[in-house]
Amino acid sequence: MTRGRLMLGIVGLVLILAVVAILIPDPRLRVPITGGLIGVVASAITLFGQYYLRRSDPLVWQIDAWSNSNDGVLNVTRDFVVRILNPRDAGTALWNVRVVFYENGKETLSMIPRLSVGNQALIEVIDLPSQETVMRKLRILFPANEVASIEKAENADRVKLVAMYPDGSVFEDDLEKWTAA
Repeated sequence: MTRGRLMLGIVGLVLILAVVAILIPDPRLRVPITGGLIGVVASAITLFGQYYLRRSDPLVWQIDAWSNSNDGVLNVTRDFVVRILNPRDAGTALWNVRVVFYENGKETLSMIPRLSVGNQALIEVIDLPSQETVMRKLRILFPANEVASIEKAENADRVKLVAMYPDGSVFEDDLEKWTAA
């Protein structure tokens, strides 16, 4: 049963009990119906309160940047490690993961990180299972012919890891300033 249907069912039950409690003239029946109404309302408040609390615990994270760097002939790379603990009872994810470079408070460059091991695929989503720690070794990669982008990264006075939660709120954390290796 979906949360919306459950909520609709509880609201319907409360309305039916309220109408019955008002329309029954016998006070001996009105008291148990009113008691039932209070019980249903209290149960609904408890149910949705627990639902909200289980899903609102903040994520715990640690980001180590820049753990490895390489200013090679072909490419310029910087690696960083992201560790995130999801203490919630429900899994979640971080979408649209990117590293954003700012200069004088203005966004100058935004890049999607890659996995730094294996096939080095772009990583736009980090799945966060319930009550588990997830670690990702990520990499920012600049081909040697993107000199303007490399300069924007090196001249940035602020660097952030930015992502979106499924509900649309923003996850962000400052990273160390990018310096030439």
